[in-house]
Amino acid sequence: MKPISTEDDEMRKTYIAIFEIALIIMLANSFLATPSSILDTDPSTYIIVPIIMIPLFAVFLFKNRIKSDVQTKDIALGLVLFAAFMLSIFYLRYVFSFMFIEFRLDMLLFPLAIASIVVTVFGIKNINAFKALMIYALFASPILLTPIFSLNQGFASMNALMVYNIMHQLDRNATFVPPISIEENGYTIGIGESCAGIGALIGLIFFLIPVAYLFDGKAGNKVLWVFSGAFLFLLLNLLRMFGIGVAWLYYGPNASASLVHMFAGMLIFYIVIIVMLLIAGVFKLKVPRLEKAKTKKKAREGFKLITLLAVAYAILYYFVSLNYPLSFYVSPYLTFSRIPLNGTPFANFISSNVNATGYKEASYTINNSSDIILLVNGTFNTTSPLAMLITPPNKEAENALFSNSTVIAKETYLGGYGLNTNVYKIYSNHTSFFIIIKDQPYIYNNIYGVLAEYAIMPEIAGNLGIKCRYSLPYNFFYSLFNFGFYNSTTESELESAYCINERIFK
Repeated sequence: MKPISTEDDEMRKTYIAIFEIALIIMLANSFLATPSSILDTDPSTYIIVPIIMIPLFAVFLFKNRIKSDVQTKDIALGLVLFAAFMLSIFYLRYVFSFMFIEFRLDMLLFPLAIASIVVTVFGIKNINAFKALMIYALFASPILLTPIFSLNQGFASMNALMVYNIMHQLDRNATFVPPISIEENGYTIGIGESCAGIGALIGLIFFLIPVAYLFDGKAGNKVLWVFSGAFLFLLLNLLRMFGIGVAWLYYGPNASASLVHMFAGMLIFYIVIIVMLLIAGVFKLKVPRLEKAKTKKKAREGFKLITLLAVAYAILYYFVSLNYPLSFYVSPYLTFSRIPLNGTPFANFISSNVNATGYKEASYTINNSSDIILLVNGTFNTTSPLAMLITPPNKEAENALFSNSTVIAKETYLGGYGLNTNVYKIYSNHTSFFIIIKDQPYIYNNIYGVLAEYAIMPEIAGNLGIKCRYSLPYNFFYSLFNFGFYNSTTESELESAYCINERIFK
């Protein structure tokens, strides 16, 4: 089979640049959708580190003198891999709604995107050279480390106990109040998740891993270097907590201790990185020297094709992912503290989200955790109101709405904040109407929950011809998986009902 492109050594840097540019373009919106700081109170914020480090890790791979060797079958395979990546993105964006960004499923799929660019630019023969990068990219999705997040409170308690044990050796009057408090001299200090969270530790480890790959040295020495960095961070952070604790307990609450507490943790993060880079030689690790090229080859005929394809893939995904930064983001760590609805957050949700000229609470149901409300505005009057049920996600309530009914048509729309909305046209008891269903995440007093919105509209809502802008590419590709058929009139009615729902329930 005739090669599309081999490379001379003068072009090697150009191929590397193409690969890096494609990666950066494809990561741009995923990066913008990610919190920019690592919070000790939220271990899932570590993901910003691997997202930033992926392009740098890719550069480090090229110390192995990877060269382009692309044939016709590689171009075809690259196209298939990229198509599989895009279709997976489109479909899962709908299936998981706001959880697509919450658990960063875009990054969980990103190794497939990397594979498509690798095969296109360097050929399938070189795919093994990039396996470390693809495995590393998987961890830019916190879904792989969610079991660790549940240990955050326990990790803080363990640190508090260690600080207490040190203090108690110096002062026998110091007492420990489980789970995180230490008392002395009439003062109390708590060592919570903001002092000893797992987030910064995980972020540090994921920063050191690509750097360890860059170094020349034995694999065992690299692993030891990474874990030594983690140990140094834990040790310095323990000393920080001890120092602040002593200052607080023996001199009372003071601004100086509070100020040090605010920035010392991040300072330790950077100190550890600098120290570990400086002592890499102790672990027999060293930065590799790149040798100058000695041989040349001449086949360049496929260079333009490879460049166009790689950049085209990246730009296409960039435009498809433009709405990632606008998505409703809830930290996946907060899913461990989900609560059912109660009267207070529900009342706040109504007053802050419902855009109508009036509403009234019709009833409480399901142990005071749900409400039915009737809304009135320019379209819906008191004799033909829009009814809305708000409840914790409840399959029984949903089944009751559809009982003794015929579903005429259904469509799913990807709306604002990355929330998908299912719109049904229903026929029941000689009446046509619409049911619009959407799950809505919310945060109340730093506690995360999910409520389900069920809006029931009279048929007039679908005959208004109201049009609104929604994510056309996502809806088009998702519709490929919907095998039901309905005519353009019904489709227009569903869209009108969706638009009204979006305008009223903001």
